[in-house]
Amino acid sequence: MLVHLPRASREVYLVKIPNDLFGTKDFHCKHEELFSRHLQGLPDESTVVLKAHLLIEELCRDFCSAAVPNPEHLRNARFTFSHVSKLARALSLFDSPSFDYLWAVIGRLTSMRNMLSHELEPNANDFAKHGRVIIDLVNKNRLPTETREDIDILSGALSFVIGAMSTLLEANLMLINSRNTHVDAHGDGEPEPHPE
Repeated sequence: MLVHLPRASREVYLVKIPNDLFGTKDFHCKHEELFSRHLQGLPDESTVVLKAHLLIEELCRDFCSAAVPNPEHLRNARFTFSHVSKLARALSLFDSPSFDYLWAVIGRLTSMRNMLSHELEPNANDFAKHGRVIIDLVNKNRLPTETREDIDILSGALSFVIGAMSTLLEANLMLINSRNTHVDAHGDGEPEPHPE
């Protein structure tokens, strides 16, 4: 597996990680399967928005449970999506300006989801404006490549965001799990130095 780790300076580091070295294979497989089952070939924007929001919520909930030492205390908690997304961001070890756009997209997506959930006939102009902001944020923050074309539809932008969030949260779990495996056997909480 190759993991892209963007830096604030827009440099990108590719890290080759052996399969499941850090115990994230189940996390990866579950969310890849959910994405394939629920977001491929959706017919309309409303369904795309609702499904994308649910997929991101599931990603954040699973990440929060996997990132803490005692997840059983979270199982019956009645957190809103806002709580879960803020907890996921707080637990993230990669909280740099490079990722701010992802959290901004999640905010816009939540506004769109709320419009669909609480209004029988949402304002089409407001809905479209949120969608356009999401598309623009994604296009502005994607890494440039020679063959890159701008994304021009909301489902494409949201697919990109779900993939980016999945990668970000999985990379966080890899780092969290690697740190946990290097805590010394005496249990004093001091990490052992990584072998060179």
